[in-house]
Order: sequence, then C-alpha cells, then structure tokens
Amino acid sequence: MGLSDWESVDKSMRMCNEFINALQGEQELCNKACEKGMQADRVNTDGARKTNTGLAAAGGVLRGHNGRWKAGFARNIGVYSIVEAKLWGIHGEFIQAWKTEARRLILETDSLSTVQLIQRSDQEESANAILREIKKMLRWNWTTNLIHTHREGNRVTDKMATIALTKDLGLYYFR
Repeated sequence: MGLSDWESVDKSMRMCNEFINALQGEQELCNKACEKGMQADRVNTDGARKTNTGLAAAGGVLRGHNGRWKAGFARNIGVYSIVEAKLWGIHGEFIQAWKTEARRLILETDSLSTVQLIQRSDQEESANAILREIKKMLRWNWTTNLIHTHREGNRVTDKMATIALTKDLGLYYFR
C-alpha cells in the first residue's frame, strides 16, 4: 500500500472509532445480546465490486470488546457478485477472529440482505460454497451474533475492500 492508502485507512479508522464511541450504549446492548454479562469482540466486514470489470474484494476489522484494533484484512477475490464479496468478508473475519481466540463475537455488516441470506435455515444445502462454509463456522464452539449496521459504522472496512480492488489477487493481513 502506498502512503496515501495508509493515510486513508488511518483516517477511516479514526472516523469509525469516533462512531463506535458515539454508540457506546448500542455496543453494550449488542454485547448483552451476544451473552448476558459477557463482553464480546466486534467485527465489521464489507465487500466491494467494480461494475465495469466485475472484480470484487472484501475487507474486515476485528476489535476487542474495548474497541481496540486486534486485526484486519483486505482481499482481492477476483470476479464475483457483490453479495459473494460480502460473504467473503464475513468468512475472512470469522477465520481471523477464530485465530485470535475470540469466542464471543458480534459481527456487523451493512448488507441486510447478506445477514438475511446467512440466517435463513434453508441455506444449509446452498450451491454457494462460501455460504455453506459460513453456516458451518456459525456452529463452531463460540457465541456469535450477526447483525446489520448502518453504512457509517463500516467506513474502515469499506475503505479496506476498496483498496483491495487496486491490489493483485490475494489476501492482505494487518495486525
């Protein structure tokens, strides 16, 4: 990433942290929804797609229950639909959260249709392999809460996914 890319990610992260701080009460409610009395790590994910080329990418950020950065990723996935890009973002953050031993997780995405797609029980036999993998991950030994958030809460991940569109195919981790 060039300096301007990093500056842009940094600015987006600051804006996102300000948004999270402004919504402290909502975060507490989400933590209680995940498991009463227990605090949860928070994940934000997003996907992006260039309509003229069909190239898609995903990005995600994992924060501890205190809102501090734990890890992030950006991934250029090639030619996919926007829904598939968003699913890849969720999949990538589930992997990252598991590797950091997060066992209570609130996952936020600004795509209500993607949340609904994952939550439908009839998707177990889906032809979409990434959706099937996410459904399996939800059964791992952890507590997860998948929720829809407003676009303003996803600025960092939106920027990470957008930056990934300018990179070679592949996965980029940030710790």
